[in-house]
Amino acid sequence: MKYELDISEELEKKFSKLAKKNRKQLLIIHKKVEEIRENPSIISL
Repeated sequence: MKYELDISEELEKKFSKLAKKNRKQLLIIHKKVEEIRENPSIISL
């Protein structure tokens, strides 16, 4: 089960800017977010 993710408008703008500057880093972030959505227990606090 995947969890839904709400992204603020401010974060959306940052992702958009990052996509233009460093697409590889954005893809790494996207992959990590997907991992967390699949299994939120992997986050250690």
